[in-house]
Amino acid sequence: MKDSNPRFKLILDYLENMKTNDNGELEYKIKHLEDRNTRLLRSYRILINRNEICSSALGMCARCWGTDSSCDCGGNGGPGSRIPDNDAFNELILPVLKTMGIVISEKQT
Repeated sequence: MKDSNPRFKLILDYLENMKTNDNGELEYKIKHLEDRNTRLLRSYRILINRNEICSSALGMCARCWGTDSSCDCGGNGGPGSRIPDNDAFNELILPVLKTMGIVISEKQT
């Protein structure tokens, strides 16, 4: 039937062409989503690291910052609830205190 009806052949050719184009477009979309996922995961890891450094500088729970009663800290892990990490404190908090004129000594030990 395909050989005897030129219109049918045109329709089949068109559908085959669409299928090929759709596969190419689908592959492009998949590649785009994979690239985006890679970038988002990289950003997520960076933010997790920054959160851990910031929370350790402030002496607080890195998971919930003291806002979740179901957390291991029982919701009691707010700023100052733990001894701050000296290196993180000196890197992040000390410069702010100096800018505000609050610092008594150069380094917290």
